[in-house]
Amino acid sequence: MVVPEGVKLVWNGLLDVLYPPRCLVCGLEEAEPFCNACHEKIVPIREPFCDRCGRPVIASRLVCLECEEGPEPAFSWSHAVGQYSGVLRTAIHRLKYESRGALAQPLGELLSKAMNTSSPLVPKNHVIDCIVPVPLHPSKLRMRGFNQAERIGRVLSERKEIPIDSAGLIRVRKTRTQTSFHAPERHRNVDRVFDTISPMHFDGKSVLLVDDVLTTMSTVNECSRVLRNAGAKRVAVLAVARGL
Repeated sequence: MVVPEGVKLVWNGLLDVLYPPRCLVCGLEEAEPFCNACHEKIVPIREPFCDRCGRPVIASRLVCLECEEGPEPAFSWSHAVGQYSGVLRTAIHRLKYESRGALAQPLGELLSKAMNTSSPLVPKNHVIDCIVPVPLHPSKLRMRGFNQAERIGRVLSERKEIPIDSAGLIRVRKTRTQTSFHAPERHRNVDRVFDTISPMHFDGKSVLLVDDVLTTMSTVNECSRVLRNAGAKRVAVLAVARGL
């Protein structure tokens, strides 16, 4: 049965009276799921930052000590919009663990703004052929019901009119969370975790790998290595937040 548009408007109006729209982060009555007041509380990642991994550095350095010591990462650059703290941490947690799917839109919009020509985060004239979200293991995907990186990536894809490939990179081995390991163990934890659906699936493509949070960098570095092995000519990384 087709519901007349007028009936829909009346029904939606009644719902707004009974259940006023609220910011999903702070609870303020607001039409948007991530209100302006919360947006203003995001702590941005500002220059100077490492030319390779995007971590903040002192003004006299081009790269951080970890990148200087090597080995060189498999990605060409990596950046995040803000620090993984406060309202940004709350928004990501509520998207991932409380299934507040509406938060994917504003978080994806943050990535879209980060790719504007006026933003210092993304190198100018960087051509991207496709967006690839960091995949979840099938068991976790079944449990959660969605991949938060994919949802955020789809918003970015729509805004920038860049194709998204959410099937080409796959997670073939389940792992424990990276935060439970020390640095050397983190690399071993993600070894042979990812693969591609065909050996040269990304042949000749410039790929933007998208995730919600950057912590150890081991996960995105391993994803980038696999993408390069599958023919990608360049891989860059963009995330909503970074743990510092």
